[in-house]
Amino acid sequence: MSLNRSDLKTWLINLPQDNIRRSLMDSHLQRLGLDYTLFAAIDGNRVFGQFADRVDESAFRRNMGMPLLPGHLGVYALISE
Repeated sequence: MSLNRSDLKTWLINLPQDNIRRSLMDSHLQRLGLDYTLFAAIDGNRVFGQFADRVDESAFRRNMGMPLLPGHLGVYALISE
């Protein structure tokens, strides 16, 4: 079985207000011939207090090799909605 670009599923996660990044990513993905599904990102700074108590920060640091940042929580909030 061989795959081609039309077999790939591509998701673009972008903050709704970040039009410059969306436009840049759109042009990159078009140039690569990839269709994508747009998901509105969640601002981790906005939801940090809501989700920070649900995360084991020491386990995150141990497993990911970096501190927990607001952007990480934004991704978590996106997938847990």
